[in-house]
Amino acid sequence: MELPIDIKLKTLFRYLLWGFWKNIQILARSHLSHIFALGLGVLVLIREWDALVPIVSFRHPPNRLEVLILILTVGTIGGALWEFFGNKLSMGPQETRFVAAMRVLLIELEKFTYGSVNGAKTTDQRLVDFTNSFIDTSCNAMCGKKTVHAGFMWNPDGSFLKLSNWSRESDYSENLKVPIPKTEDESTGPAGRAYQKRKVVYMPLKRWKLSWALDLAKKGRERYKSDKWYEGWQDAPDKPQKLRSVLCLPVGVHVDTEDRQLVGVLNYSTRSFDPFVNRDFMMGECFSSILAQATAAAQRQKLP
Repeated sequence: MELPIDIKLKTLFRYLLWGFWKNIQILARSHLSHIFALGLGVLVLIREWDALVPIVSFRHPPNRLEVLILILTVGTIGGALWEFFGNKLSMGPQETRFVAAMRVLLIELEKFTYGSVNGAKTTDQRLVDFTNSFIDTSCNAMCGKKTVHAGFMWNPDGSFLKLSNWSRESDYSENLKVPIPKTEDESTGPAGRAYQKRKVVYMPLKRWKLSWALDLAKKGRERYKSDKWYEGWQDAPDKPQKLRSVLCLPVGVHVDTEDRQLVGVLNYSTRSFDPFVNRDFMMGECFSSILAQATAAAQRQKLP
């Protein structure tokens, strides 16, 4: 279906606006403190230049306070430059939570692959328990200090995704279903698009009903890019979710070096406006890989 020209222009404007906003947001979260520290240090040097020249040229013996100020100013500038170019001197709270979550999940995944002890639970029951614990653990590591909920949607018959596991405190509907499109023209939500495109798909604002398929552009620098946006949203039949931003990640294991066998989509959502950034996209991909490995292990355990 061909969209009217005014709708196309409006969509294009929102795409460009979001791209500009996201770049500013990422810069602020990654380098704002460094920029302020660097600027403050340079301004102090400029303001005190007349007093510093005699000191550094050894024409005036400095007192202890002047030495301390000089050391702190130069150290501030040096530290800001050091961190600005990727030499992180400290780890933020979110990075700490992510490392802790990965440690817990990897240990639990290792236990899961050994199978049930004395057949106490079936493989399906153990997978449900693992997924519920996985959702609670991974939510705490995502998106800074924002409250994040998660849900896993699986593909029962190849035509739609159905919600099977979700955060205990979320308002997800157990009847939520999202169609899997066969073409780009078919309407679906970001979860269906993530499954179809086998890519990370992000909807920064549900009211716009626009989502972006993301690719990792610069490996090692946490840079994602998007050259394509999609329209569409699928509400639950009984109660719409009270959320604003949604991050969808395909869950699947590689069957060869290029192709993945998908089993579903992992969704993270918040009631905040556009809080997810590059590190959340990458953390989400790590978490989806853990869930994919658990699902693959469960499938192997059910083989005769």
